[in-house]
Amino acid sequence: MPIQLEFLHEGLGVIYRCEGALGLQHFAVANDRLLASPERIRKLKYVLADTASMEPTIVSPSEMDSIVLQDRQIASYAAPGLLVAVVAERNVVFALARMWEAFIEGIGWETKIFPSITEAQNWVRIRVKEKFHLDIT
Repeated sequence: MPIQLEFLHEGLGVIYRCEGALGLQHFAVANDRLLASPERIRKLKYVLADTASMEPTIVSPSEMDSIVLQDRQIASYAAPGLLVAVVAERNVVFALARMWEAFIEGIGWETKIFPSITEAQNWVRIRVKEKFHLDIT
């Protein structure tokens, strides 16, 4: 599978490990796997999308709609203020992540894009502690 879901910190977080040439259909499949377990979503405090090994394809705004619908479903189960960190080392991934952020505005998630996995992990650790009073070190 091009996107592996790895649950961490006793289910408080999930990392989307993205590898290879990926399009939105790959994210849809990964989201479907997450949506199959609403009880896991209810426990989540953060999501980290590690796209460092991803070779993205170009996506049109109209194609983004299906992912946004899934994100709205995920948000209906998730804790308010779910933290979402996206690692975007490549400019095209950064652009896709910014487009996605614009589409999900108003969903109630706290999102941020980072140039490295280390920066994303540090932000997640700090924000989980500040926002949810949980230590995930």
